[in-house]
Amino acid sequence: MNELKLKEYNSKYLIYMYFPEGEGEPGEIVYDMESKEIVVVTRASNDKTGYYGRKASCKIEEFIEKNGLPIKYCQAWN
Repeated sequence: MNELKLKEYNSKYLIYMYFPEGEGEPGEIVYDMESKEIVVVTRASNDKTGYYGRKASCKIEEFIEKNGLPIKYCQAWN
């Protein structure tokens, strides 16, 4: 489970914070509006392998494709 929170959105960048299992120090994911690239800039403290960051990045790309940017989102999977 990931908790995603929109931190900033402007003409250059879209920035989300992600919290694996809803706790710990967050990671930061930046989507560059010009290059259309998404990068996990800072890995969350409890995301040792980067798995949660990759899952969050995919969900953020889905938000962008669907033109919907929630302020908060709880991402869950099996």
